[in-house]
Amino acid sequence: MKLLSLVALALCAGPVFANSTFPNAPFLPDVAVADALKTFKDLSVDPMSMKQYGFQSAAEVGSCVVTAELPEFYVGLGDLASYQKGQDPQTLMKFNEEALLVEEGGQARAVIMLRYFNPPAGSATALAPGWRLASIEGPVVAEAIKGILDPWKSYADKFEYLLYIPAMGQATFVGSRAARQTWTAGQAYTLFDNGDLKLKAGHSASVEDVFAGLQPNAAYAFQHPPNGPGGPGGAPQHP
Repeated sequence: MKLLSLVALALCAGPVFANSTFPNAPFLPDVAVADALKTFKDLSVDPMSMKQYGFQSAAEVGSCVVTAELPEFYVGLGDLASYQKGQDPQTLMKFNEEALLVEEGGQARAVIMLRYFNPPAGSATALAPGWRLASIEGPVVAEAIKGILDPWKSYADKFEYLLYIPAMGQATFVGSRAARQTWTAGQAYTLFDNGDLKLKAGHSASVEDVFAGLQPNAAYAFQHPPNGPGGPGGAPQHP
């Protein structure tokens, strides 16, 4: 993965509007998506980057398209440690970043992660609020996401998102729920094998069962972290 500074690239300076599908996620305008894709292409034309993302030519880089936009929510260790089965999972999920799946020639090449930067009032920074490039995940993560998303393409009433639990071994899931389905009943498909849940890559459990299955280890980790009870806080960064 290639990690870029959050302050390096302003992709869209503008107001954030409510997202009707995911109320806790800010609205991502088309111009921010287009700018992010252009930035990715500009960064990917050197030989090392082309090899990293599996491109054979600059023409392949130029033909990349964004095929999916997924809001990413994270769950903090303390919230997961106190989770009780039956609790609405959405109350634990905090918006983190927006993921853009990039494909070329039917192959998943990368996942562009965008974060909305909104400096506090009165802060010393001269940067205006706006979407910024946070990181780029490579083909391994991109193919895992694509493999989960592809079978759902014919279902118009499905909503997909990423679920990221950094304290639990960087556990990442693709979440899916139908338009009339509760968050509790929605499914979470693990990107990679998850021993705690006994789930193989691409397999799923309800979001409720995922949280309940991880809760005991989360509770232990919360009480016995390396630097004392509670552990670190704040929005997570991808490794």
